[in-house]
Amino acid sequence: MPIDQNIIKKSLTINHHLDFPFNVAAKKKRVGVLVDQIKKKHKDCIGFKNKKELADFLLGEIYGFDADTSLFEKKNKKAEIEKIVKKTVIGCRKISEDNSKLAIHIFPSYNKFINTKMSGVSGYTSDSQNILIFLSPQKDWSIALKNTLAHEFAHTKAFKHHQWQTLLDSFIFEGLADNFRELAVGGKPAPWSLALSRVAAKKLFIKIKKFLNSKDDNLYSQIFLGYDRKYPIWSGYAIGYRIVESYLKNNKGKSWPEIFKLKPAEILEQSKY
Repeated sequence: MPIDQNIIKKSLTINHHLDFPFNVAAKKKRVGVLVDQIKKKHKDCIGFKNKKELADFLLGEIYGFDADTSLFEKKNKKAEIEKIVKKTVIGCRKISEDNSKLAIHIFPSYNKFINTKMSGVSGYTSDSQNILIFLSPQKDWSIALKNTLAHEFAHTKAFKHHQWQTLLDSFIFEGLADNFRELAVGGKPAPWSLALSRVAAKKLFIKIKKFLNSKDDNLYSQIFLGYDRKYPIWSGYAIGYRIVESYLKNNKGKSWPEIFKLKPAEILEQSKY
């Protein structure tokens, strides 16, 4: 499917907030002002239910549990960021055959974990039309940006065609995102995709399979984020990656537009995992 550059310009917007005067000591006030500006500009809360929900999320992602302003690189990377974003989105749209309206919102990251463990880049998809990127130009940040953006782009397709509610949904949608990213921008599997060996991932999946229909946020946090240290960190991502990897090997004739529309239960069944 040919990609019209005029369609790209009309359907893609990039909103920069890297220059916003954040202050760790007054972070709640600063983020509150930013949220007011976002609401005024976009007439909504960019995929969140209300201003409070957006503010709470931004506080957690921008600052984390251990904010450190010394880790934030203040280099002006706006032009380079836009170039990477546009090129990545074009590649993703070619594969997904979808030119739907999309807004990319770029925020700074003072989050120590993101800046030291994730090359200064993390992302979140709030709905089918909004992707939030948190960025500090650390080493290899440009690679991390295109990888993160391609991953999140896949999530916009999940939101477009499905409701994201259960543990099974999370396995499949995260697995789709990481496998799609590898095709769209290349590169090795993400660290979270390889958090468990093939054997360990399958063994854990069998153990927790009874919870596939669970909508418990705490269980999700335990399996995907390592909360309470009940499961190894990123276990959910590794399991999801292997399920979708197996699905793709067993269904080589399927296109990504078709795959994105499949129900998670269908992908799991056809994966023979």
